[in-house]
Amino acid sequence: MAFKLHIGNSTNDLDHLITDINLAFKNASKESERLFGHHNADVFVINELYYVIPEYGFGGFTTSDRTIYININKSKKTLDINLLTSLIMHEMSHAYRWSAVGYGETLGEALVTEGIGCYIESLYLGHCPIYSSIKLKDKYINLAIKELNSSNYVDGWFFGDDKFDRWVGYTLGFKIVEKYFNHNNHKKSDIVNIDAKKILDYYFK
Repeated sequence: MAFKLHIGNSTNDLDHLITDINLAFKNASKESERLFGHHNADVFVINELYYVIPEYGFGGFTTSDRTIYININKSKKTLDINLLTSLIMHEMSHAYRWSAVGYGETLGEALVTEGIGCYIESLYLGHCPIYSSIKLKDKYINLAIKELNSSNYVDGWFFGDDKFDRWVGYTLGFKIVEKYFNHNNHKKSDIVNIDAKKILDYYFK
């Protein structure tokens, strides 16, 4: 066993995207296992607009160390293989980290976990994904410092709302993780195992 792909396509709405999905999954599995080693998890691809990034036509979320969902907009004629590969790797990094130290309960831990996913994407793509490259306002950094240990943080940190710009948490998380790994002597394979507090303390010291 390893990562196992399940495509929910009983209505055949994803027929025209099957080849793209299979290729991206194969690439993501190969690269993730090269970085972090063997891992068993199910990856479910479904035709569902919830969590889809409109700019991409797909999105994802991970619910445990064993379960990943990739949502696809069936109206897309083709999928960007590199972007889909990197996004699947992002979710796979969550599964690895979940099995090692957990996703995290606090805002600070979530920032690190999502930042790791974005950092992994940047290694594969050679640039940041769009959701970790917005202009970050100082007010969000100051607010994060106050709320790092909160377990009641709102989704707006990541998806935006009337208080937060879209993707604030992904961008801040990426910057936190990038700074740590650019200035500390760690193998890239260590990234999913390091305690969040160590990474946070380095960024906010």
